[in-house]
Amino acid sequence: MKKILSLLLVLLLTFTLVACSPAADTPAEEPAEEPAEEPAEEPTPVEGASISVQVEDPWQPYYEQVRETVLAENPGSEINFIVTGSFDHLDTIDQTDANNEDVADVFAYPLDRYYGLYQNEILGAFDAPALADRIGGWDNFSEGFAKYLTDGEYYFGVPMNIESLLVFVNKANAEAAGVDYTQPVEFTELDPNTLMTAVFNAWYGVAFTNPAEIELLGQDGDTFFSDFALDWDELPADKQAVVEALFNYYQGHTTDRVWDKDAIWGEIETQSATGGETAFVIEGPWNAGTYGEIMGEDMDVMPLSNITINGKPLSHWRGGWAMGINARIEEEADKVALAESFIAELLNPENAVEFYNVTGKIMENATAETYAASDLEDVHKKVIEMVYDGFETGVDRPLFTEWGSVWDTFENALLSWKSAAPANAEEAYQLIQDSFTSLMGQIGQ
Repeated sequence: MKKILSLLLVLLLTFTLVACSPAADTPAEEPAEEPAEEPAEEPTPVEGASISVQVEDPWQPYYEQVRETVLAENPGSEINFIVTGSFDHLDTIDQTDANNEDVADVFAYPLDRYYGLYQNEILGAFDAPALADRIGGWDNFSEGFAKYLTDGEYYFGVPMNIESLLVFVNKANAEAAGVDYTQPVEFTELDPNTLMTAVFNAWYGVAFTNPAEIELLGQDGDTFFSDFALDWDELPADKQAVVEALFNYYQGHTTDRVWDKDAIWGEIETQSATGGETAFVIEGPWNAGTYGEIMGEDMDVMPLSNITINGKPLSHWRGGWAMGINARIEEEADKVALAESFIAELLNPENAVEFYNVTGKIMENATAETYAASDLEDVHKKVIEMVYDGFETGVDRPLFTEWGSVWDTFENALLSWKSAAPANAEEAYQLIQDSFTSLMGQIGQ
């Protein structure tokens, strides 16, 4: 208040002096300097607070360093680790509630689980924009990944990392197949064995449906709809063309292992090795190490958008993980403060390279240039560049709970082609329509 009163007094005196002076004696105004950006307020140390943090076993070395740094700044406090896989931890949450001692006070969760966690009151609200200012690295926090982590009034997470699909390339196999991948590669013109991915799994399948704006399940207020519940002759031509492309891809494979949700992964690894039939594998950045070992010096990387389907670039969702705080500590200021300090140090962009080396995750609040200037291997730098590109060009993913039913609906429909043996794309689509019509009935539409 004292600062405000002083400022008003200065402004009043300035106005009085200017008003009482002859105009001729008034010097030309100097352009005002831009005020310096105020640094984020340093947090007050917390003494005696105790929180638990979920951590995957391979991440422990990095988390240990973070804990050591945070506890040095918050004497007398405790940070206990619950060592478990992130999805195992989420399973525990689903089977119990936020008050279960096996559910951590601070934990990681993927974007597609946000809505369910929010609805079930697992996530505590906190001042994420202020914490982001303290962490640093974001130019426009609220318009990035964070826009998916709010109910419009409160925030329930801070972005941990971003994800997007990309394409691992075996250069030798591409050359043997006569494909120049320095140019856009048209999916419908490839031998089906030249590109491998689990298209029947919606996580990968949406990369093919997104370019034609196929809505697997959309929401309009309280109403849900699906393009795949339409009759074949009602489906627009560009969407029919996607179904035809996927059906031709299914028919063209030389082994049944490709259309098997368990066997496909081993088949992809076998065929993508040098000398195999596969030149292109659509996967996530988390598998860079795996395909680096499989392809060796023949491995290259290209953006997902370099593959086209019916002339349109493939596009995936903007995905990633967030760090959240358990709702049970929401009203305990010291615990929230300690949790925020842990998250702030965990996501410190100065540690982005080390964070990637340990977790394989790419921070939103770092840049491709940060990694490019590091001692990472060139292929990892390129992977990271592709992820930033894919996230920038990706599309928003549906986050409402009902969409969760699409996973099995889509997969079961496409996998049924193997036993039903449709003769053409229209017959194949009928199996898709039957599955999605059933889904619509299950959600009351």
